[in-house]
Amino acid sequence: MNRTKAILCALTVTALVGCANEEASSKKKDTHRHEKTAIVKEKEPEVKASLLEEPPATVKSPAEAILHQYSVIYTNGHKKKVQKKDLISEATFGNKGIVTLHSLEFKDSYKIAYYDLMQPSKRWALHSTFTNRIGPEESLNPQKHGLKLPMTRVNISHMKINKAMHMWNIADQQFTVSILTFTNSKQASSPAKTVVLPQKKSKAYLSIDAFTHPVLYYFDGSKTVLLSGNLNEQQIITVADSLPTIATHTFPLPH
Repeated sequence: MNRTKAILCALTVTALVGCANEEASSKKKDTHRHEKTAIVKEKEPEVKASLLEEPPATVKSPAEAILHQYSVIYTNGHKKKVQKKDLISEATFGNKGIVTLHSLEFKDSYKIAYYDLMQPSKRWALHSTFTNRIGPEESLNPQKHGLKLPMTRVNISHMKINKAMHMWNIADQQFTVSILTFTNSKQASSPAKTVVLPQKKSKAYLSIDAFTHPVLYYFDGSKTVLLSGNLNEQQIITVADSLPTIATHTFPLPH
């Protein structure tokens, strides 16, 4: 009787071990099958065309205008319009306006738009745009030519608006600052507080835009220099103070 029980127990243990081995083998097969399943990441569509359309007559600012104007069409037929979250800064001075925003065409890049306030219609009309393409950090230029920037490496783009007006954008993946120079006029900017540029020993005027970023301008002889972007107040003051005089042929680079 005891021998019979022992045999039955042995058979039971063998059966259980066999089931366990079979289950483990099945799990291994399932795991192996899952490991072979490749995760295919869908390739992002390429931009086929950029569009700049006419904004409604009711827009009140350059930033509002660009929201109605700028879009891209992808190769798959989808269309993407600029959104408020893409906007970085807006600066206006009399009948001049600058909007800096994230580019829809290129990753980690910026589009800068210059606007004129038309008279007597009081409409903000898009005059011109340019793009500052920012590549990987290692591809950016470590040489800042004496400018006191919060970036370690930068890319600089320039646009000539007309003979008397130029604009630059200096940026990396995190920071961007746009610099507009133009002939002085009696037109004023938004209400601004007076600050001092210590190295220049001169006054500058600072205000805050709709995106809570500082806008700074100062006078250099017969010219006005206007800075905007996503720097903080101290950073934009430091950058402005490190700019050379406009008469320098290397402007905005000190050397």
